[in-house]
Amino acid sequence: MHRGCRNNTKFWKVSFFDSMKDREDKIKDAHLTTLDWMFDGEQAPFLRWLMSESGIFWVMGKAGSGKSTLMKFLCSHPRTSEGLLHWAKSKRLVTANFFFWNAGPPMQKPQNGLLQSILYQLLAASSELDLDTLDSRPKEPWTRKELLDVLRQVVRDFKPSTKLCFFIDGLDEYDGHEEDIIQLLQDLSASPHIKICLSSRPWNSFVDAFDDSEWKLVLEELTKRDMRKYVHEMMEKGDAVSTLTNRHLKTLEVKIVDKAHGVWLWVFLVVRNLVKDIRGGEDFAFLQRRLESFPEELEDYFESIIAKIDRIHQCDTARIFLLALDATRPLQMMALKYILMEREEPNFALKLGIGHASSPEDTNPRRWRKLLNTRCRDLMEIHNTKLEMSWRGYKIDFLHRTVRDFLRYNYRSQLLERAGSDFHTYLSLVRVTLALAKASSGVNEKGLPNSFFEAIGDLTLYSRKVETELSIPTMALLDDLDKTGTARCPPKCHWSSQKTNIVEIRQPNFLDFTLGASLYLYVRSKTMSEPSSAAVKLGLPSLGHALCPSVDGAAVELDTGIIQFLLSRGANPNESNGTESVWHGFLTWCQYQNKHASQRLRDSWFEATKLLIAHGADMDLDGNYVFTVFNEIFSPRQLSELEFIRIAGTSRKTQSQTSLFWRALGWR
Repeated sequence: MHRGCRNNTKFWKVSFFDSMKDREDKIKDAHLTTLDWMFDGEQAPFLRWLMSESGIFWVMGKAGSGKSTLMKFLCSHPRTSEGLLHWAKSKRLVTANFFFWNAGPPMQKPQNGLLQSILYQLLAASSELDLDTLDSRPKEPWTRKELLDVLRQVVRDFKPSTKLCFFIDGLDEYDGHEEDIIQLLQDLSASPHIKICLSSRPWNSFVDAFDDSEWKLVLEELTKRDMRKYVHEMMEKGDAVSTLTNRHLKTLEVKIVDKAHGVWLWVFLVVRNLVKDIRGGEDFAFLQRRLESFPEELEDYFESIIAKIDRIHQCDTARIFLLALDATRPLQMMALKYILMEREEPNFALKLGIGHASSPEDTNPRRWRKLLNTRCRDLMEIHNTKLEMSWRGYKIDFLHRTVRDFLRYNYRSQLLERAGSDFHTYLSLVRVTLALAKASSGVNEKGLPNSFFEAIGDLTLYSRKVETELSIPTMALLDDLDKTGTARCPPKCHWSSQKTNIVEIRQPNFLDFTLGASLYLYVRSKTMSEPSSAAVKLGLPSLGHALCPSVDGAAVELDTGIIQFLLSRGANPNESNGTESVWHGFLTWCQYQNKHASQRLRDSWFEATKLLIAHGADMDLDGNYVFTVFNEIFSPRQLSELEFIRIAGTSRKTQSQTSLFWRALGWR
């Protein structure tokens, strides 16, 4: 199917994701005049690369060394623009940036997020690009191949009148195979019209790809002077000049920088603690002892911080950390309130009213910052994303990626033990997210709260995790979500019809929504307790939702038990959804998802296909179409089994009839 992108704005709607700049906004700015050495040709080759070379410039640095701060600094610095304009000469210059963020929203982790962000910025920079010839798929998210094709076309349309420069931070946070992202960047940078500045930790794959180039730097080797300047200024602000001699102050500066081994985060944490001691009137001897007490390795330092948290708060601390680790995006500030409520009453979310009001004290960031500090000390913070003016704009996040990595890979078992035997992270996330969904206020043009769909997307994902890990459905919580959406939505349609990208000609119900979200245990329990919920109704056939489930646009394995149940209740594979039959839609979905499908996913398609054929699926659909799809996704053994089912007389065709599909296979 073809859908022309007739103007850039329409394409932006497909490509842009709401929190694209969350990561960049969260990165701390460079301290005063630090990092200016990047434009000193004797210390770093960056300026020469900017002015005269294409290809890739690699910023390599260990964890916590300040790579993201440097990349943000470079993106916005006037001398960067000056150098690039010198390179571009008379040609037009377009720049774009992307900050990988493994702890952020799903679109800030994978390669598609990078492609969509870069495309959005390129298209925003030009109103002259012709995109009328683009293929797209109105029913599904864009695939990586489609996005790459569009990017190549955009780059091709820009040349030769334009020079392009991309700044890409945090390749080591890319949620996929490192070789894939490396190949993509190398392919792009092969053009003389494109240059890319990127940063990463010194992982083997990146070293192999970029270390032989002269256009690189090792960050921790170049930041000692900046660190000393930062330490000196922070100590002065902490009244060190009134309690320490210049000699003592310089001694502390040197020791701090030497012990830091190029890790800015370590410097930041240590100086913050020493300044507190200085303001408390401690002398030089005490400050030396304090400095020696700090572990030099970040992980040991993190553990020492956690050890100082009051024992009475340890359960809360563990639960906050675990929810922040497993959430799909940084938690809203008000989640702290609900985490504490859950500990007292697990079913608290069910008891909250829809649109329940919060007191000014509840929505005061200062209150929750103080509470977070007692529970998590320096390891978490509340920051304002500025995307919303209300309390919803305040998010809870880790101080730095290294904190998250330490807790996830080195400290998770301790957190689970302290959280309590009755605690399950994803079940807690379902409850907290439901409470946030019910608290939503302020509606969009569709009559639904602006933050409502973000909440339900997360909630269904967490519910699926509960079904997978605990083998129980979150029945009451999901039913309450449906009540909340129904109360919020205009009565003309079910609220979930405004969530899906599928064009509905009939009104779906909540069962369809949960089928599409792969919440099979919920569907089984619901249809057993309320058989009428599976009856034929005015909506896209429930069988269609069961056959094409997805999470974040990616296909997931089918539950053949649910499909068998729906078929036994009279579901018809050949029923129309207004544009095509359910059977045709399933084949199109399989063909579309096949390139990235696992063998287990294909096997689930095969089991579903056997059931559909047995219940009369039209094998002569669109001439050879069925054959074409089968030949792409099934093995010869599976094709033979499907032929056996047909010959056994399980389709509506009689055994004496020979379909065009089987003739195409050469069978009579």
